[in-house]
Amino acid sequence: MKLFVYTEKDNLPWLQYILDEFCRIERAIFSIKVKCYNDQPERDSESLYYLKGNKSDVFQSTKNDLSLPYNLKIIDFKEFQILDGTLGHSNYWMEYDLFWNAFFYLSRLHEFQLSQQGVQTKSYSFRTKMPKNFNWKIPHVNFLFKEFKSQIKLRLPEFKFKKDEKAILELSHDLDYIEKTPVLILKQTAFNGFNFLKSPDLKSLSKAIKFIFSKSNYWNFDYWQDVENEYQLKSIFYVYSKVKTGLKQTILDPSYDVTKNKKLIDKLLEIQKEGWQIGLHGSFYSYNDFDLLEAEKNQLEQQLQFEITKNRQHWLNYHEMSTPELHQKLFEVDSTLGWNDSIGFRASVASKYRPFNHVENKPFQYYIIPQAVMDSNIYDYGYGKEREKILDGIEIINTCKKLKNTEFSISWHSRTSSKDYNWSPGYVELIKIFSKAKL
Repeated sequence: MKLFVYTEKDNLPWLQYILDEFCRIERAIFSIKVKCYNDQPERDSESLYYLKGNKSDVFQSTKNDLSLPYNLKIIDFKEFQILDGTLGHSNYWMEYDLFWNAFFYLSRLHEFQLSQQGVQTKSYSFRTKMPKNFNWKIPHVNFLFKEFKSQIKLRLPEFKFKKDEKAILELSHDLDYIEKTPVLILKQTAFNGFNFLKSPDLKSLSKAIKFIFSKSNYWNFDYWQDVENEYQLKSIFYVYSKVKTGLKQTILDPSYDVTKNKKLIDKLLEIQKEGWQIGLHGSFYSYNDFDLLEAEKNQLEQQLQFEITKNRQHWLNYHEMSTPELHQKLFEVDSTLGWNDSIGFRASVASKYRPFNHVENKPFQYYIIPQAVMDSNIYDYGYGKEREKILDGIEIINTCKKLKNTEFSISWHSRTSSKDYNWSPGYVELIKIFSKAKL
């Protein structure tokens, strides 16, 4: 079956993208075709209209100033938030512009427009300048899609959906360090020192000093396997592949070399045979360099003798105008889109989705699994509020389980189960919550 949605010509590309993602995520047993409205004399009761004025079924807001990167206003609406200026009235199926809100969030239009003005967020949520009341923890798009789905079921019951699927949680580990190095000591001590300056106390000072002098084991594959086996879950390890060397790479990238570390390759092959996945952890500068990222991928594939289809960039590095093109050419799935400093959904969606190409006005043809929680969100950037941040992570997991049709990632760096960090209890608590009483 096919549902037709009629709208003005300017809306065709982005609206088709949103409705395609809706159909896939919400498991529709029909397709939706967006067509140009040409003032047809008769309305079709089995079609849907997204038009300016009172001919519309779904309210269409005036787009002027609704997508500008500055001076945005967000308002609370039911369990989610919408753009101020997108409210209509009760004469429509929904009293707000559901489609535009979904596109604004899912396409990350705000970040794209910032990039057009020379502002790169560098995967830090505070650089987006979103309103203070905006809540990154809410998967707004999933709530919007559920609203639309309920309206279709109510008003067009002949259009059916498959049974909702349980939430999928992708467990992941960025393999940055497999041993303690002087460069890591320098970087982590700087971070610990920064946290001490923010909140001076003996505990934080002791932590910073202890890290410098302690000896700790970072070869922790068996630990993560044991934890995940207990809950019948498997994770993906994102592995660095050193191609380019130099001072910057020594400081910013992991230190190991897969071409010279047979022990590491043997271990990766072992866990891959047991059901764990291996992806590429693209180096610090590869997010903007196709030849470098391709060489890293090819090198890791040569060492492991199987294809690498998933990626996550080191430090979540991402450039709006170049990174998606690289990922589309090299991978099937990417999990870079998350925040370094905050828990939450960067595209306000908790499901696997295709990103949107604003330059060519069409979707990219690879998928993103959104990263919702990372260990450093809690223990580095949330220092002093760790319990609060873990509770935020629990809230996200419970929300995604209730929504269903969700697929999202949490990431714990593999070294953080060591006594230097002791960050693994938070990971265990989150996967325990996810595994309990699956809805």
